[in-house]
Amino acid sequence: MLVVDDNYTNRRILEEVLRNWKMKPTSVDSGDAAIREMLLAEREQRPFQLVLTDCHMPRMDGFMFVEELRKHCDLIGRRS
Repeated sequence: MLVVDDNYTNRRILEEVLRNWKMKPTSVDSGDAAIREMLLAEREQRPFQLVLTDCHMPRMDGFMFVEELRKHCDLIGRRS
């Protein structure tokens, strides 16, 4: 699972909750960082199964992040 939130405290709280649910979260502080992390995970054949993002982030908000993510079909499960 990938957590995308510019707020450090929110990321840490979400990480703790997700670990308690037996998940393995990775967290980043921006949409740009999330795209980079997702590309790396895909190259290493360990794609994220779920992404949780904040909608209100500076520079690239959650909606812009999703739009950018749609440009990378290989990252969102559209495989042939």
